[in-house]
Amino acid sequence: MRYINKTSLGINRCLCLLSILLMIVPALMVDIKAATARQEDGSYSNWQGIYIGANAGWGIAYSNLSPTCTDALDVEDGPFCINVPGSSSEGDGFSGGGQVGYNYLIDRSIIGFEFDLQHSSIEVAESNDSQFDLFYGIPAFTRPLFTTTAEWKWLGTARLRLGHIVSDRLMVYGTGGTAFGGIEISSDFVNTGPTASFYPYQYPASKDIVEIGWTAGAGLEYALSKNWSVKLDALYVDLGEADISSGCGPNCIAGPSEFSRGVDLDLRSAMIRVGINWRF
Repeated sequence: MRYINKTSLGINRCLCLLSILLMIVPALMVDIKAATARQEDGSYSNWQGIYIGANAGWGIAYSNLSPTCTDALDVEDGPFCINVPGSSSEGDGFSGGGQVGYNYLIDRSIIGFEFDLQHSSIEVAESNDSQFDLFYGIPAFTRPLFTTTAEWKWLGTARLRLGHIVSDRLMVYGTGGTAFGGIEISSDFVNTGPTASFYPYQYPASKDIVEIGWTAGAGLEYALSKNWSVKLDALYVDLGEADISSGCGPNCIAGPSEFSRGVDLDLRSAMIRVGINWRF
């Protein structure tokens, strides 16, 4: 079973997002000078303190999909479990929500913590089929269609932020910590071949899960006034792996009904977001 390594692809995409941030920095670094983070007239915040805000962005999620089967003898990927090949898939969608955090100022450096929670419409969907022989090479004339969907319903992170104030208005930062999200996974494995009318089988499965993983990224934040600032950040999110399986549905004949089929998949995403903060 072969599939594309989406993990390295996702890391490359995050590096591309970070390079975009670095390209934007020079455009924002107007009037950079050797000064403290606060202007002498006090018109801009020194960045320290509690803040709240909102964010919105776009994410790309991707998964390596490995169909699974346990036969009637309870053997995983047993001799009667000739399966469709593994594959990889990606999808994208919107995310939006809010954040709360705290910055502690040390000279021109920031040590802070941020918690965010957002709704997501990111979805990964994949389907593939193949003609296959069921009983040790004897043609069965079945055509299994395998489908999988993973919907990212919501996503949250709890992260440290380490920043540096490069001008009285502009801060750049790196960030990393824990990520967690609600995912709805569904899969199906159904005979769509010429034998479907007298040799039916279907293995529908679905469940909602909450996965915990990690996230890392970078960003920049620009002060519009003493209390208001806007930000742009890029995050890579890894929620680990998940699996789902079920027995055959009500239309199965006796033989396949003793099988269990499903999918193993990993949950990765690269996101870019804009946001606005108000500091107390």
